[in-house]
Amino acid sequence: MDLHQHGVSVRVGPEEVASSGTFDVPMALAMLAVLGRIATASLEDMVFLGELSLGGAIRPVRGVLPSLRGAIAHGITRSIVPKANAREAASVPGIRVLVADQLVELVRYFRENVPLESAGEPPPFPVVPPAAAPDLADLRGMHAARRAMEIAAAGGHHLLLMGPPGTGKTTLARRMPGILPPLSLQGGGRGHLGLLRCRAPHAGRRVRGHTSLPRAPPHRERGWPRRWR
Repeated sequence: MDLHQHGVSVRVGPEEVASSGTFDVPMALAMLAVLGRIATASLEDMVFLGELSLGGAIRPVRGVLPSLRGAIAHGITRSIVPKANAREAASVPGIRVLVADQLVELVRYFRENVPLESAGEPPPFPVVPPAAAPDLADLRGMHAARRAMEIAAAGGHHLLLMGPPGTGKTTLARRMPGILPPLSLQGGGRGHLGLLRCRAPHAGRRVRGHTSLPRAPPHRERGWPRRWR
């Protein structure tokens, strides 16, 4: 497919989005459709993700899971993603996912109806066992703070612990995971997919499961005085 006779410029912004490579494949397919190499109608109602190498290989990208969930929210039911992202994409229900390794595979798919491989069935999550958490029952006193934690855990509310050093904020926070319910597969924002949706843009191709919400203690230098000085 000779494109040397055409001069094509594509501008994508903002810069951090353009440099991610996520939209290389959709831009390439849109250009081929404009030049008449593939039918424009065949690209409708589909979402495409992937980074292109100079040789036409489709490389994996980050954020496939939240991207597909966003596509579903807009009524899109078909997608094509890099083959290396198949496992992550297969974990998203409600959308048909095909995978490809090369741009030429997509051209043959749209021009010659050569079938693409499916992303497969949703993968079993490799369960990460929860770390042993201190028991809230070990605490004595602090009745108001304990009640606030129990209400937050039961209702899925946010909780902010404030006070001078030594009043027990860290002691309480370390016991929060022990009273949280286990994660379900769906569970909205509190299930496996909700957790993966938050972590997927930074996790690359790793899709891991958890039996409980992971805890990340704040850094000692991220307190209010240092943050606002």
